Amino acid sequence: MTGALSGRESPEELYRMALDPEYWDRIGELAASPAAWPDFGRWAEKAVQLGPELAGEPPEPPARSRSIWPFRRRRPGTPPAPAPDRDAETTRILPVTVPAVEPAVAEGERPRRALRGVARGLARPVAFILAAILMAGVGYIAVTHTVRLGEGRTARIERARRHEGAVRLAASRKDAEDLLKRVAASPVAGDDALARPQVQVRQALDDTRGADRAGRIEQARARLAKVWGSLMDARAKETAKTLKVLVARADDLGSAPDSADHRSMTDLAGAWRGRRVGRGNLAKALKAKDDLDRLAASVEADRDRQARERAEAEAREKAQAEPQPQPGRPLQEYQAPPPAPVAPRRQAGQNNAPPAGGGTGQGGGGPSWSVPTPSGPDTGLPGRDPGL
Repeated sequence: MTGALSGRESPEELYRMALDPEYWDRIGELAASPAAWPDFGRWAEKAVQLGPELAGEPPEPPARSRSIWPFRRRRPGTPPAPAPDRDAETTRILPVTVPAVEPAVAEGERPRRALRGVARGLARPVAFILAAILMAGVGYIAVTHTVRLGEGRTARIERARRHEGAVRLAASRKDAEDLLKRVAASPVAGDDALARPQVQVRQALDDTRGADRAGRIEQARARLAKVWGSLMDARAKETAKTLKVLVARADDLGSAPDSADHRSMTDLAGAWRGRRVGRGNLAKALKAKDDLDRLAASVEADRDRQARERAEAEAREKAQAEPQPQPGRPLQEYQAPPPAPVAPRRQAGQNNAPPAGGGTGQGGGGPSWSVPTPSGPDTGLPGRDPGL
């Protein structure tokens, strides 16, 4: 016979005692324990009447008292439950109201119920071990999944970084090539200061070494853009000054004779009067400067030609308005009147009259007065016609 119960047994301990054949003779004490629950009390009553072998398995403890750990932790100061007394010779005789079970049936049923009780006692440790294994497996799976997620995230980040690098490299190459084309087509393409920066950009485009190709291309492009921009700004400033002078020159030629070049010059000067010249319109400004200079020179030449022709026409008109000498008349008629004739002088005792019949004077000589000779071959005597 086993020792007396302490009264502090837990429902789990009562359940194990009910499964142990050593305690079957004390079913009534187990049912009277404070830890017994209603189902256990009804089973104990049935086990007392029919015997534990025929009453079936005892009911399990309530859910609130169950635990996956098969051993209940005793509170400090609580004595352990007494071990079954296998050497006891006396047993407590309980009243039996039903016929006793045959000894052969009882002896065959006890080992099976004992094994069933052991199996039930080991169920919870096994369940705990299986739960631990399951939790370990779940943890391993979770850790593996986390690691794989991390590796996948790292791979995605690496792919994104490579994609961004490729996109940046393509954009850098396109910008550099576009700048080279713009420089080659700009008005300052032949400047010596652009030679070295252009060579550096082409070398960066052809260089395939290293990982930072886009960075090297962008640096070379920035140097070329800086030099080219400075040259363009200087040329734009110079062109703006020249255009201002040409516009003033066109304004001065506003009174010039009307012509197709004059109208084109006036329109072009009006289009560029006060207009700002920069990198974007430098090529147009340079063309406008050349056209305006050419048109102004053409208008000035046309004005000078017409002025010269007008002066020549006025000189001809003035020359035609002055009197002109008539052909066949001597020039002396237009210079002075003829002189008066000179009377012959008479001498004393001499008759100076010419002889009758047109003869000569005394002694048959010539006339008594002197006849003047002509002063020149082209002039005649005064009052005489040189043709006589």
